[in-house]
Amino acid sequence: MKPLIFLALCAAPLAGAAELPAPPHVHGAAALDVVLDASELQLHLDTPLDNLLGFEHAPRDAREAEQARAMVHRFTRPGDLFMPSAAAACVVQSTRIEAPVLDPKMLATEGVAGAPGAEAGKAPEPEGHADLDAYVTWRCAHPAELRALEAKIFAAFPRMVRIDAQVVTPGRQFAARLTPSNPAIAF
Repeated sequence: MKPLIFLALCAAPLAGAAELPAPPHVHGAAALDVVLDASELQLHLDTPLDNLLGFEHAPRDAREAEQARAMVHRFTRPGDLFMPSAAAACVVQSTRIEAPVLDPKMLATEGVAGAPGAEAGKAPEPEGHADLDAYVTWRCAHPAELRALEAKIFAAFPRMVRIDAQVVTPGRQFAARLTPSNPAIAF
């Protein structure tokens, strides 16, 4: 599914409403858009880098650079972070990360595409905040069997304590709040 179609589907529930501001940058919280369209399951995670790294700037030393590389590597295995129902037989088709304060070469590791045209060391938001956007697409052999999506990301990144999800499926649209003690979206 093309990114514009994905965004249109996510915005569909808001059609006719006044334009809403971007979600606030809150440490510990993330936003997740989930779209199931035919056999394609797409996720877009928007999270402060602090949730993943403990800092929101370009790595300043070897230790921070290694932390950032390890974080990016985790996104090469999105099934370790988000697990669709096994019965749906979903296979990862693509993964892409955008994080303007990280070097695009770091983001363009095997299995993870960095944002095209991203600039290394691009300035973060005015208040010193920086986010990461991750996009994952799965192709599901049995989409009717998709009963849940488990957010295993809480174990991988313990600074993340809440994910506010918007879900669009062929049959319904709804919101869900995920936490370490309630980590699954039921479809």
